[in-house]
Amino acid sequence: MSAFPPFSGKGRSAPIKAPARHLAKPNAKDRKLLMFLTGADEHELAQCLKKKKLHLLKAGARADNLPERPEEQARFISTLREEPMACIRDWFYANANFEDLPDVQDACRILADEAEAAALDRGGRRLHWRSVLAAFVQQRNSHAVDAFLQHSSVARSPVLPQAMKDEGIIVVKPSHAREPAKSSAPDSAAAGKIAGAIPSMRPGSLASALPLRLSEVLLNDKSVLTVLGRRTTVLPTGQFFIKISGILLDGTPVYLTPDESELVFPDSGDATGFPNTVHVGSSSAESLSVWQVEHKSPDKKVQYVVTDFMSHTYEVFDIPHPSSEPDLVRDWIKEVYKPAHDVFPVFRLQDGPIVKLPAEVTDPRTANFDAALPLYREHPTVKWSGRTIVIEPFPASRLQYDCAPIRTAVRKLFRESAELSGLPVLTKRQISELADAAARHSTDATIKQSVQRAKARLEQLFDNKEELRSLMEEIVLLPSVAEAIGAEKTRAAAAVREEAESSRAELGKLAAEKKQLQSEIENLKQARKKESAAAAREIKQAFERAGADGLKTLAELSVFKNILGLSAAHPAGTAPAAQPAEREAAQGAALEQPALPKHIHIASAEQLRPVLASWQLHNGLSTRMLQALIAAAATQGVAILAGTRRHEAAAALASTLAAGTSCAVSVSADMFNTSDLMNAPATVTDAHGSRAGQLGAFIARQQAAGMVSIVRIRGANRAPPESLIPELLEIAGTPVGGSAITWARKDGSLQLITAECPVVFLLELAHGRSVFPLMPPLAWEIPIIDTDAPWADYHEPEFEIPSPCAAIAPELFAAFSPPGPVPLPSARGIPRNAIEAARKMKGACMAAGLGASESALVPLVALAHCRADSGTLAAMIDAAGGELAPAFKAYAAEAAFTQTFDMGAV
Repeated sequence: MSAFPPFSGKGRSAPIKAPARHLAKPNAKDRKLLMFLTGADEHELAQCLKKKKLHLLKAGARADNLPERPEEQARFISTLREEPMACIRDWFYANANFEDLPDVQDACRILADEAEAAALDRGGRRLHWRSVLAAFVQQRNSHAVDAFLQHSSVARSPVLPQAMKDEGIIVVKPSHAREPAKSSAPDSAAAGKIAGAIPSMRPGSLASALPLRLSEVLLNDKSVLTVLGRRTTVLPTGQFFIKISGILLDGTPVYLTPDESELVFPDSGDATGFPNTVHVGSSSAESLSVWQVEHKSPDKKVQYVVTDFMSHTYEVFDIPHPSSEPDLVRDWIKEVYKPAHDVFPVFRLQDGPIVKLPAEVTDPRTANFDAALPLYREHPTVKWSGRTIVIEPFPASRLQYDCAPIRTAVRKLFRESAELSGLPVLTKRQISELADAAARHSTDATIKQSVQRAKARLEQLFDNKEELRSLMEEIVLLPSVAEAIGAEKTRAAAAVREEAESSRAELGKLAAEKKQLQSEIENLKQARKKESAAAAREIKQAFERAGADGLKTLAELSVFKNILGLSAAHPAGTAPAAQPAEREAAQGAALEQPALPKHIHIASAEQLRPVLASWQLHNGLSTRMLQALIAAAATQGVAILAGTRRHEAAAALASTLAAGTSCAVSVSADMFNTSDLMNAPATVTDAHGSRAGQLGAFIARQQAAGMVSIVRIRGANRAPPESLIPELLEIAGTPVGGSAITWARKDGSLQLITAECPVVFLLELAHGRSVFPLMPPLAWEIPIIDTDAPWADYHEPEFEIPSPCAAIAPELFAAFSPPGPVPLPSARGIPRNAIEAARKMKGACMAAGLGASESALVPLVALAHCRADSGTLAAMIDAAGGELAPAFKAYAAEAAFTQTFDMGAV
């Protein structure tokens, strides 16, 4: 039977056909999809995605363009990873009504049974799926629900699952399992309790099948196939290729030689996939995995396209130890097995069963062996290229294999003994009578069933309590244990005595210091009284002598000069006023000591997206606009920032790239070179507020701190742009390491700064009669980022969310600018220098997280708007395409930025 039933649709957003809702044995992805599609109302899915869109973005989900149809919404939610899925759980937990639903165990059992599920009407099916959804939302890490969603059979058993609270797992003891033999030896009793009741295993009970050959099967329909293959090549754009080595026909594997693979999948035996249509986790990289491919490109070299990643396969390794030797099994897995990055292992014990690690990892040394491992008495395996592999995914295991170290087992026993010690003392007869009385007074069959379940559970708890009490008594009476307990008690008592002695000594020392301080205070009080009395007598005598001579004012001056200690020199504790040159030097020295606030260090492109999403949550700014601004800053280094929200955008850029530090300089008509600009007064803004400084000192400070310099040039067109902007482009385009910036100070001395960190200039233009327009070819090299453009992802701000503070690594910021040209076929009708700038900016947009179509559209609008004629620009926008194209086409046709460009001199 196939583990991968046919699934309709292409990619993530394909609609779901009606039969997919009633799959007899759906896989894990299908069951989670049906849980949201059938168990949740349509308005719940739409409202959840609308309210949680920004939170999903911040959690790393690709939620820029959310689907609108319920089937597509359910598919999108079911494929989310655990972190964004937590946002969906939170919304349903707070807003959905989960009352009057059937028991989740009954719901799982009925939905897992083909006949019982088919007998349900539409309303009953919805109630059962909604019960599963309620448990999925309300019971985090519920292994019962996870077992059902992962295609594990759910059957009634007279013995209920026993929850291991300290490990967070469910150990299921089958009804046909044999109970461990009771023994008076503590070690044998402990082993029975810890390992659980495992049925006897027969050596060699698991045989491996051989795959079919291509000559033994008939491929009628080759349009959609489920294949086995490994990822090989991954291009910088994210496109990848898989090398196909097999096919799954109704769950039966068919092995393909390289020649057969090229015959079935012309003409290289490969299939290609794209990251925007296929979600490929890191766990499937280079490993043999199961994919779904579709024949879509008959005219290309690679004709098959990957439409879905199904699962990865496991390789079986034989352990030369039986299941009765858990310590040897654990040591073999941790020490003998040699892990490989592209192999997901499972282990077959000497007496037959298979043990699997609880997490999907390639290195079992990182696994948690304190928790019980899933154990399978039988599971189909296949011989494949000299190896034994498992293709069909493992269901949730009903058996658990405990191979934890002995110290972990003892801790478990003590914890469980402590939990059961507080239970009231009731006999089995009293429990049975209570259950029977409750059942007699109830006419509801469900309540009767619950009573019987509670009765069985209580009886099991009291059995465990008695066995644990007996076991703990035997453990404590062991000579080695009693000796260890006595030694620990002696050590604890000695530590308490030592601490008491230390406290007494400390108290005595503090008492002596207190007495000494009190004595010194009393002496100072007496000395103060004597000095006050002497001063009063001296003042009185001075006034009496001066009054007799008629020189009262002179006497007062003399007395107060003597008292205050005034002299012709400067008063004590004061200094002459600082000269302007000294103040400037002191201010420059202060700027050389950067004090950075606590911030996030962005070292990879993946860490940039959550920071931009946080800004969107904080003040509603467009994430696309910020990504375009970062791309312009990384490639050109000089950009025009326009629109009503340019101040918020500049602050967000500084807080993303430079820990909130920026510098603002106003251009005047007497600035004609770099020295004039570097010596100009500037306003430096950082986490500690704003202060005055100079642009040159600010850039030197940022270079010393290893940070990106964000400089806002206000009124950049008040002076002729040809006198400033070419030098700004040269400074911003300086390669990292070894280059320098030089200018002359006002006193004629030269200043030199080694440019090791990028410098970004944001131009803010002035309007009026006294401004100078930008002329070609300079006008074609400066992108315009308009905050009022139709970016389509502005939102209402959530001011209760704090604004993020981050700093990007200079190496990563420089890496956003691609080393080679990026294809941009739509850039026709603009000069060569603008085409080169647009190609670089497209590569930076893709590195910053924009989609392919947006990365082609944004540079064209930023570099050609108001510089190319409307017809040429409209043709370029149509060629770029994407969802933003219609809005930007209308925006680019508007007359804007008057007196900014003079294109008549082309």
